[in-house]
Amino acid sequence: MPSDRAAVPVAGLRRGYDASLTKWTNLTFYSPLPITGARMRSGEMIQKQVALLLFVLKISLCAENTWDYVIIGAGPSGLQMGYLLEQAHRNYVILERSNTSGSFFLTYPRHDRLISINKRHTGKTNKEFNLRHDWNSLLSGDEMLRFRHFSRQFFPRRKEMNQYLNAYKLRWSLNVKYGAEIVDISRRDGEAARVDDGADGDEDDGGDGGGTFVLTDKDGSLYSAKRLIVATGIWKPNIPPISGLDLAEGYETVSIDPDRYQGKTVLILGHGNAAFEMADSIYGAANSVHVVGRSRVRLSWETHYVGDIRGVNNGLLDSYQLKSLDGVLEGSLNDVQFEKRGQHIYVSLKNITTNDNFALRRDTTMSSGVWDLTSMTTFSIDNGSEYDLPQHVPLDNSLEYTLPQYVPHDYEQRSDLDPSRSLGIRMVNEKFPLIKHDYQLYGIKDIYVIGAASHWLDYRRSSGGFIHGFRYTVRALHRLMEHRYENIPWPSKDYDLINLLPNLVKRINEGSGIYQMFAVLCDIIVFRNNGTQFSYIEEFPVGLLPQFTAITGHPLGRHIVVVLEYGQNYSGPGNDVFKETRATGFAHRAYRSNFLHPVLYYYERPITEEEYRKRPTSWMLPKPQRLHHVVEDFLTDWSRDTAHVLPLRRYLESCVGRSLRNYYHDDCFQMQLLHRRMPVMCGSYLQGGGLKREFSVSSFTVPGVMS
Repeated sequence: MPSDRAAVPVAGLRRGYDASLTKWTNLTFYSPLPITGARMRSGEMIQKQVALLLFVLKISLCAENTWDYVIIGAGPSGLQMGYLLEQAHRNYVILERSNTSGSFFLTYPRHDRLISINKRHTGKTNKEFNLRHDWNSLLSGDEMLRFRHFSRQFFPRRKEMNQYLNAYKLRWSLNVKYGAEIVDISRRDGEAARVDDGADGDEDDGGDGGGTFVLTDKDGSLYSAKRLIVATGIWKPNIPPISGLDLAEGYETVSIDPDRYQGKTVLILGHGNAAFEMADSIYGAANSVHVVGRSRVRLSWETHYVGDIRGVNNGLLDSYQLKSLDGVLEGSLNDVQFEKRGQHIYVSLKNITTNDNFALRRDTTMSSGVWDLTSMTTFSIDNGSEYDLPQHVPLDNSLEYTLPQYVPHDYEQRSDLDPSRSLGIRMVNEKFPLIKHDYQLYGIKDIYVIGAASHWLDYRRSSGGFIHGFRYTVRALHRLMEHRYENIPWPSKDYDLINLLPNLVKRINEGSGIYQMFAVLCDIIVFRNNGTQFSYIEEFPVGLLPQFTAITGHPLGRHIVVVLEYGQNYSGPGNDVFKETRATGFAHRAYRSNFLHPVLYYYERPITEEEYRKRPTSWMLPKPQRLHHVVEDFLTDWSRDTAHVLPLRRYLESCVGRSLRNYYHDDCFQMQLLHRRMPVMCGSYLQGGGLKREFSVSSFTVPGVMS
């Protein structure tokens, strides 16, 4: 740069777009002419130059930007994928409609408290193990980006999550473009289609074969992408078809001030965490709170599904069971009808046992949505059960109807995929996009869904709708795309057979991915070289096992699948999870384990698509040649010699057909002389294998020699 040209800093422009590099880079603006005398004194020339540069920059930004990967949404899943693409040096951009990462957490949950636990201390220093109990951190190589450094609360505040996500973005310099609200997604005509490699297990889905996606934001800027990753989450209200529902306030706008409900009777529709979060915040101030939902209340400690009602939100259930005026009702919400007649609001049910209605009179002195209660009656819900509501309620009481629509873990909402509806996206119950086990949309190539919106694959079965779950499914998708588009095999580690037992014991006691995404992600042990070696592959999607080689790039023969499972008949609403026989501690009864525990499936050959589809209903995988349950443990510590390690070793020996016991040097020497085939542990005896036996000279005797 010539010495007579001075750098001109432009306020507010720290990053610019370099069209030649198709990525955001740091730019420094320079004056194209020497700055001297009158120019420097007046500053007019500089201002004109800066204005020209800003104009040119604006024109360049309005041009179409081309990327290999475009991620829509800078929430937790979008940032997690951005981190993985950044580390792999891929050409990507994250488009975020707001001006901050994780903008969802600026509003929700409405009462500020998350239900994802932040266990800051576990008594252990192993980072992988600690992630088993850290439900908020994203995966990265920086220990200071563990969420425990951002909050001391066991149930953190939503503002802390927003701060964490923005710190994560800044730490890794992720390429996020804020203010880019996508309003349209289309596919460019005339592009060559990508040939389906069949790795998604749905070769004949009849969908679009490929091509470049063109995205348009609200300002008219265009973005083209070879691959599109949707990380928008599930945040739009999914309003049930209830007549007169417009007379009530929704969860996203209703007042959360308990004083607003002082001395009132409150009706809340919904049986999710949003409903009970609202109920718990006001039932100390209200006369009574009635929570009505279409199904029975599901408690997370009964179902082992973290999206069901959590203990932090179920205080109302205590009040209900102890008969303190609050109540919980079940019935079809389609039977509820709200109607305004003059100054009165009526609530009626189709299956009512009398001709009476709930007559609700609007209190004109209060804000919209508040009514005086004039009568209540006994009524029955469509399941035939009868509920007695209070017959005599003072006329100065009022009922406020609030609708819980969406907070994390309450699935009365839908995905935000409206801009791409023209592509023919199919939805499940208007909530989740229909995706395959490789997280790709049915019928459309190269569009992937991650985060909470991908939860359809494991809804009510695992944790894929929550940060502590989808951080691992996002990584699994990234590994899949690395092989599919970049020809990089799925990461694996190779070992000699002697390391099989210790590596497996370490993995089942520390691995966080298979722990958090139980029944969905698995580890795979692939035997090589006539069983003398093995490869260990971590966190592979169970549903893609029939396409293992096509997805990973690794051949598959004899192998063991390692998953974590709950007992088949243990979890469920209404089940007695505190019964005396809820757990077993005996290895020979390991198959009756109820709590989360490792299960190993041994196969002589790869399983087929047909075998996977026709597997028994109660089986996670097709019937293996050998099956082993590791007996459950109170602290999920599967390292006890007699209860866990010894039975596991014997199972592995039956699979590989060789002894995996440890031997001392002198034992190996003796077997070297007497046997043709030596145990695995002694196979490397001449290279220093085996264990050194501790002995003293005084205790060592030679036959025939007096000591």
